[in-house]
Amino acid sequence: TFTGTVNATSAILNAAKVAISDNSNKVATTSAVKDVTDDLYDMINRLYARLVIDLINQAAWAAARLAYDALTSTQKAFVTNYQTLLGVEAVQLVIVLIDNGDFGTARTAYDALTSTQKALVTNYPVLSNFEVQHVINLIGGGNYAPARLAYDALTSTQKALVTNYQTLLNAEAAEAAAQIVIVLIDSQQYAAARTAYNALTSNEKLLVTNYQLLLNAETYGVTNFARFGGFSLIGDKYLTYVNVKMSSAGEPYGHRVSFYPTSNPANETVVFSYNADGYTETLGLSPLEPATDYTVAITLVNINTGQKLTYLLPVQTITFTTPTPSS
Repeated sequence: TFTGTVNATSAILNAAKVAISDNSNKVATTSAVKDVTDDLYDMINRLYARLVIDLINQAAWAAARLAYDALTSTQKAFVTNYQTLLGVEAVQLVIVLIDNGDFGTARTAYDALTSTQKALVTNYPVLSNFEVQHVINLIGGGNYAPARLAYDALTSTQKALVTNYQTLLNAEAAEAAAQIVIVLIDSQQYAAARTAYNALTSNEKLLVTNYQLLLNAETYGVTNFARFGGFSLIGDKYLTYVNVKMSSAGEPYGHRVSFYPTSNPANETVVFSYNADGYTETLGLSPLEPATDYTVAITLVNINTGQKLTYLLPVQTITFTTPTPSS
């Protein structure tokens, strides 16, 4: 008790007086005084700590925090119920974060609490309701990917409150169906892509982002869109790739090859542009700066006009870094 601590301190002071008055043995007196002084300081430290302990026990949290922060590190070590203060402050922090509308931070802090602490967050329904409404709003706004992530993070109780969840399920099913067609078009399986596309609903068809490529293939009668047969570097100065011959009743196709510093696409050097006639080509790339990242681009073009036909075939690139000169 506080009274007991004071009485113990008084006894130590009396012992110090006795030790100091004993001059018969200076060495013994000095040692005794030191021992008593050490005990006195220890008791004082415990006395200060006792004040904080009592404040915590009285649930005077703000006063306890101020008093604790004013202690020395030695005194703080004697505050045996400090974890109680920390636990209460963790709960209070969550409450304040929710009140301030900082729901993301509040959720992280809340999840770190124990089950006992969570029960003390009196405004948790505000956080829970916000998270549910956030998912509802994302779905309503057509933001399905983030809506899925947010929905999956909800508790089972919260999920039951997402009134438009079926809309999300329908959107995901439509996206999956459209993705099948997208892959077929990208892999140039145009007949299968057309069959799959025609089987889609009107809303699903809107999700086929590369549908124009299918139309172009059908319109221009292209039977073999160039993928350039793959291309790679020989060392850091030569590029080799396979020209893929294409047949078309429409535009005269060719390949435009260029390279540029990856950080500065505007500084482009065009190697050449020519007909696609189905053979392997090796190109020299120069001039090249040392220790520089470069990008080589191969583009499908109309060889008469030079127009880039990216609506038929996206630009294909490869990157490399030139070596640093040896000193």
